Amino acid sequence: ITIALGKQYRMSGNVLYDFFMGACLNPRIGSLDLKMFAEIRISWMLLFFLTTSCAAFMYEEHGVVSWPMLFLCLAHGLYTNACMKGEECIPSTWDIFYEKNGWMLIFWNFAGVPCVYCFQSVYLAKVAGPIE
Repeated sequence: ITIALGKQYRMSGNVLYDFFMGACLNPRIGSLDLKMFAEIRISWMLLFFLTTSCAAFMYEEHGVVSWPMLFLCLAHGLYTNACMKGEECIPSTWDIFYEKNGWMLIFWNFAGVPCVYCFQSVYLAKVAGPIE
């Protein structure tokens, strides 16, 4: 669609690469900038909720939440809070105003951030258990 509208930006000539990286600088649906929306709102809140759900699972299974799990809840909560408070700084970041990572960045923020960064919480909840 972007190429048909003539709004492509810095194309490499490799069709597969250009499709994954995105043809436009900021992919949009209507007036919603998908890169900007995916950067903070969904990914970091989902990570925080996954971490707290791991803590709830640990409490349900063991009757106690370990100190490392409490630390992860605190760390992910503080980082999510900082991201939300600094949201107005996002448009000036390199990956928003210059990088053409379009769909790759959106995919990483929706899948990678919450699902990879919560591995420590899942490990603590399922494998490590409470520290005696």
